[in-house]
Amino acid sequence: MAHSTPTEASPPLPNRHGSRLALPAALVCVVWVLGLAAMVLQTANPLTLNRRQIEVSTMVVQAEVTRLVPGEVRVEKFLLGSGKDSQLILVRNLNQTPAQIGQRYLLPLVPVRDVTGTVANGLYDVTPTGLPENQPLIYPNSDEAMQLFETLLKPSEGQKNTP
Repeated sequence: MAHSTPTEASPPLPNRHGSRLALPAALVCVVWVLGLAAMVLQTANPLTLNRRQIEVSTMVVQAEVTRLVPGEVRVEKFLLGSGKDSQLILVRNLNQTPAQIGQRYLLPLVPVRDVTGTVANGLYDVTPTGLPENQPLIYPNSDEAMQLFETLLKPSEGQKNTP
């Protein structure tokens, strides 16, 4: 009597369709993840201006930081208020901002007043924001910041129709 030995099952054939789809699927996944990362980087911290800070500012200037202590800037342009372009002004709390020497910023400013209320000639503070942290906010001197600033200066639709 012949004994039949069970034959071992042969290994399964590789799934050729799966291996053909794996590479394109991996590429799509990588491109998708890179696209998401790019969107996050572009929209993570959109530039905004503090409306209240701009509205209560006596002047807003485009200026280059020349010194941090004491805070000294060279005004390139007066956007709100008036003065002489290229003049140096002192900004008392500039060192409390992320300003860097040689960089240009949009600076909302108010004059410093002494205890009697008299304006200290040529001495300014970055306008307080009214936010709980009380850190003075300055803005990059960029096209985006200028567009936002100009938008803030335009009266809203409701204000246009009031006398």
